[in-house]
Amino acid sequence: MTSYDVSSFLFRFITCPHCHHDYHYTLGGNGTIPGMQEEDCIVWSSSVPSPPDPLEHLKYVPVSNIYRCTSCEHIIWIEEGVNTYCKRMENSEAAWAAMNSTSRPGGLERDELLELAEDDSLSELQRQKAWRRFLGACTYAYEVHYDSKQKQLSWPPTPAFSKLEEHILPHLRSTDAIDKLDKAELLRYFGRFREAIDLLKQVERGDYKRIANHMIRICRKGIMHPVIIPPRFRLMYQFKIWVNRKRPGTFRYLKPLTIEDYY
Repeated sequence: MTSYDVSSFLFRFITCPHCHHDYHYTLGGNGTIPGMQEEDCIVWSSSVPSPPDPLEHLKYVPVSNIYRCTSCEHIIWIEEGVNTYCKRMENSEAAWAAMNSTSRPGGLERDELLELAEDDSLSELQRQKAWRRFLGACTYAYEVHYDSKQKQLSWPPTPAFSKLEEHILPHLRSTDAIDKLDKAELLRYFGRFREAIDLLKQVERGDYKRIANHMIRICRKGIMHPVIIPPRFRLMYQFKIWVNRKRPGTFRYLKPLTIEDYY
């Protein structure tokens, strides 16, 4: 039986600056499966773990969501420490109570994010946030369709996607491993494989070297769309189940396939 330590869950609190309506919801915690390591999980190339809060440790622009207040319909631009903050509850009882009273603001569709990103009346910071969220919405839609076994997928998902090359790519730094992986992933989306490989080769030994090496092989195959990064242990149960779904029978023979076999 899986146990959960909800007292470790991080909660996001948001206040609408227009009508002062309050929201809160959990960001999760370490209470998944005890002993499960991050590298043991199947992740998408667009979902490589990012540095934790505080937001000032993030890259070119604070990466936070953009919401629509369900009370007054205004856009909520997240400003850490101003209209939003994160905290953990003092004990499990308080955490369960907060989870059971979850209240979330509304999300924005891709078209709405695109309108914000191209709105000249907004600040450059706000437009960068909107472009980043637009990128996240595009990749998420692709991942959901892939997991739903839809055979016909197009990438990039919208003609407007090409504008990210102008509005996001120039602002990406390449100082640490996460920066390099992020920038290489976006370069790959636009078919700039040589530049992506050069950047990935700069990732030094550590937790992300395995991911960088895998993405170099993906670049050399000329693949532009998001891909799944296989877990560290290729024969682990979770990975075998995923492989068996794609090719029935492989689970029975325990063949050590990798995700590269599908690209």
